[in-house]
Amino acid sequence: MPIKQLFLCVFLLLSSLISQSNHIQIISIDNISYISLNEFIKTTNFKYKFFDDNNKAIIYHKKNRIVLSGNSSFFLINDDVFHLYTNIIDNKNDFYIPVKSFIMHLKENHLLDNIYLDSSEELLIIDFPDYNISNYFLSERGNGFSITLNSSKTFDEDLIALWITDNNWLSLSIPGAIIDTSSIASIPLKSPIEEIKTVQMKNSAQISFLLNIIPDDFELSSYDNKMVISLYTAQELNAQKIKEEKKKYIIDTVVLDAGHGGKDPGACVQSCSIQEKTITLAVTKKIGEELEKLGMKVIYTRQDDRFVPLNQRTHIANSNDGDLFISIHVNSISNSPRTKGFETYLLRIGKTDDAIKEVEKRENSVIDKYENSSLLYEKLSKINATIIQDANAKQSAHLANLIQQQLAISTNDKLNRGVKQAGFQVLWGVAMPNVLVELGFITNKDERKNLTSSKYQIKIAKSIVNAIMMYKQNYEQNILK
Repeated sequence: MPIKQLFLCVFLLLSSLISQSNHIQIISIDNISYISLNEFIKTTNFKYKFFDDNNKAIIYHKKNRIVLSGNSSFFLINDDVFHLYTNIIDNKNDFYIPVKSFIMHLKENHLLDNIYLDSSEELLIIDFPDYNISNYFLSERGNGFSITLNSSKTFDEDLIALWITDNNWLSLSIPGAIIDTSSIASIPLKSPIEEIKTVQMKNSAQISFLLNIIPDDFELSSYDNKMVISLYTAQELNAQKIKEEKKKYIIDTVVLDAGHGGKDPGACVQSCSIQEKTITLAVTKKIGEELEKLGMKVIYTRQDDRFVPLNQRTHIANSNDGDLFISIHVNSISNSPRTKGFETYLLRIGKTDDAIKEVEKRENSVIDKYENSSLLYEKLSKINATIIQDANAKQSAHLANLIQQQLAISTNDKLNRGVKQAGFQVLWGVAMPNVLVELGFITNKDERKNLTSSKYQIKIAKSIVNAIMMYKQNYEQNILK
């Protein structure tokens, strides 16, 4: 072969390899860096749909959904709104996405962790992990079941932890494992497995199986590039055991937390003659009275005008085996007297926008103002608080949405400011689904009149009770079916 032809073949081969690598060319327009949506989809192999009629694209990754709209600077990750600072450019059958803010949000929400610009900022690079666990299969045996995880190497059995929780999650922690979550999630579920969760950490991974049986015993063996979990069951006794276990998860205890109290008035107006602590206690008691009429057990963090430290409120909830924790508050904003409406918060540590940070700062200020115990809260690290909250995140979000929905029905849908997330200390470490409700703005003349009215307090209390009972019904239908 002539030398020129040889060089040409090598060049074409290298070009082919480069074109198949996980690189996306950056497009610069008016000194702003963009990437092509089509190239992003091609490189990541994510599923997506494009809707010409409303100029929208939806990307699907694992259990997440990314919604992009042409000529808009906002986009969605699931139900959360994020800002790109620059509009997405509609380029006929393609979108040009502002790349820097886009990858920042993808990384912060852990949709793609290994994504970055090269040093020249001319290429977007996506590194996909070298997975060593990609699938599993379930087998039924005469004395139970076995779950087999296939791997690219044999893991040390002595280093693997295997345990089962009270609510029947069987979990496996594997040092050195890198799990292909998408592949695992694509495998159809089969009894006795009802749900699967995976958690990827830096040096290990965890995979958990929710079982609809209660094994009498279980064991693990690791050999020949596979891990086998053996589940031993006594079939004739299992149905009764499951029925008895499920009774433990009936929702019958609600912990109600009236915000502030005692030396901590909370938000106040009119020379502090109208105080948040008074309103929250009145509404909280009305919620409790309605719940007790329905046969529910109610635990109060306070029932009179006393000061209760935030960590003690958490302790009261956990030590009384509460099923739900609801903290009642009233909002305020000194420089905007026209602002009004109700909102419900979930715990999200460290990631809030500036407007929400003001609410978060005010509600957490009790620590420095009245407790002098900020060091005490550092003992519960952000990591631990996040882990505890993540276990109840889905249920907390469901409860929050129901509360907003019911308040909107009983008052005015225009007052619905939605479900939000912030790092309220009172929710740190609460080991059950939990929300914080801001009933309205004490700094708004009309809302202040309503919030101090017993008739209006009863109305919103009943709305919150309706949401609790709807949540109870939905949850128990899934647990007790």
